[in-house]
Amino acid sequence: MNDAMDLDILVEAAWREFREALADALEALNHRACVQIALDAGEELDGAAPYVRALRVGDSIVLEVASNHVLATAWRLSKRGRRHLRELKLSKPTETAPNYWTTYPTSHVDEAASVAVSALRVAFGVVHPAFLLSDDFAWKTDSNLPTPEGLFAAPAAIYPVDREHLDLLIDQAITPMIGHAPHRDADGDIPFSVGSAVVFVRTQERTPLIRLFAEMVVEISDIEAALHEVDTLNREIDVLKFALHDDKVIATADLLGLPFAAEHLRMLIAHTCEVVSSHDADLARRVGGRVFLDTSENTSLDEVEDDGDEQAIRRPAAAAAAAGIPGATQAAHPPMTVANPPRAPIRHTF
Repeated sequence: MNDAMDLDILVEAAWREFREALADALEALNHRACVQIALDAGEELDGAAPYVRALRVGDSIVLEVASNHVLATAWRLSKRGRRHLRELKLSKPTETAPNYWTTYPTSHVDEAASVAVSALRVAFGVVHPAFLLSDDFAWKTDSNLPTPEGLFAAPAAIYPVDREHLDLLIDQAITPMIGHAPHRDADGDIPFSVGSAVVFVRTQERTPLIRLFAEMVVEISDIEAALHEVDTLNREIDVLKFALHDDKVIATADLLGLPFAAEHLRMLIAHTCEVVSSHDADLARRVGGRVFLDTSENTSLDEVEDDGDEQAIRRPAAAAAAAGIPGATQAAHPPMTVANPPRAPIRHTF
């Protein structure tokens, strides 16, 4: 795998394996048996967590997707999510049928499984099947996020003593996601390639802050439209911040690294990659710009990492500075892992 961690390859492989397992489960259903898959919300809610359910009725599969009639407030479908479900040809919920639904012949279990996965991924924003639960069938992928056993084997929180120690903890946290130690570019950043986007992970010299940033759209021609779009993104999307700098829309997300919690970083990386990669193409069209990696020109991630030609690769050092990230030309820290990092330091240099 590319050292720059083509994260979308891992995620796509996991969803493909999940979809195949779900299709097999649907094919094996008996009359009046059902399969339900729900998001692991991890907390008590005032309604249902996002779910899909498939029921065998004779020679048909009835597929249901949770609607706002039953969903918890925190997980209510957005306008975009509802539109996506309609695009999947699901019938709207009614008083007597509170969920979105459709039917498939039992010979079309692959199509039913694909629609279920699309509903979970796009309408509900589930970034990886590792976040799903089911009592009705089991699945296993070779592309899973770290297992709960692996996550809880490490200390829940660690206090880094300086930037180098924090960088090492970050390397260790990311390694289970990608199967190898992460690659750092010439600025010491860790790049994640996701579709047409690249999300960078960076630490700072004097503060224990981890920043994720990405140039979502560049070379914008309609600045007025971009200002409106940035305002809309900031209202509708949690966790990330969006800003217009010159002719670029830049997305950033910050995480305090003192104490450092590996799972918090992994979740933030997954969320940031999902948001940026699912919005950049539409945003580029609305503001008259282009995505960061223009695949129509066969731009490869190797070009992003090749700091020998900054004009060709459009490395976002300016984006980092514009977003308030110091040290845009810092020397790279070598990728390493820490077998047993200390739980608490004697002295901090942050």
